[in-house]
Amino acid sequence: MSIGWGSLRRDLLSLLQLQLNIEQIDTHHVADVGDQRLRHYNEVLSEQLEELKDEVHDVATDFCMEFDLESWPLPRPEKLIPFMERAVREVKDDLFRVQCNLRMLGDVEVTKKWLRGQRIRR
Repeated sequence: MSIGWGSLRRDLLSLLQLQLNIEQIDTHHVADVGDQRLRHYNEVLSEQLEELKDEVHDVATDFCMEFDLESWPLPRPEKLIPFMERAVREVKDDLFRVQCNLRMLGDVEVTKKWLRGQRIRR
């Protein structure tokens, strides 16, 4: 599965811009931040990015395991549409069978006939 890390970076920049807009960050202070401090901020952000990548990978791997999908390479979300469509069809089929069984159980004579057939099969 691939995440648009560029979009994540834009989100971090959007957060900074939002903080500037609501004056949580003084623009003069940002302009005066030294190189060493900026490197530290970049380091912290890089660490956070790696943690987020790891978390996304863990969630994607768990998803693959739960639905018996190949976990390497991780599937891209847009490639999961056929899988999701198949899963929806299977759930609808199961629901149809359950509804048929409920209708059958609603008819006592049909249920008795079915139960006799089950006994004979055993």
